[in-house]
Amino acid sequence: MAAVLAGVYAYRKQLLAEGDSHRADASQLSERYSTAAEQLGHEQAAVRLAGAYAMARLADDWPEQRQVCVDVLCAYLRMPYEADPPSSGIQVRRAAGAAFRHPADP
Repeated sequence: MAAVLAGVYAYRKQLLAEGDSHRADASQLSERYSTAAEQLGHEQAAVRLAGAYAMARLADDWPEQRQVCVDVLCAYLRMPYEADPPSSGIQVRRAAGAAFRHPADP
């Protein structure tokens, strides 16, 4: 009887640990999303470029919210922009578009 109780206790403890781990992962992914979205709205092109790459990586790492990440990148690409240095905005948009391509694609 004690062995059964010990097994049930260990199983329950494992389930609780897995739940805690899942919540921690979800929190970290949400934080990464917020950071990447904030970077996409930054005034400096280099920061926006980092945000585009961060959002693309996040889409790969977060299958449950992949479509949301893609939607954000698409919305970014549809937004009008003013090219301060003429090439900076174009470079960021090209990189954001390239983020949709899978490395195995030609």
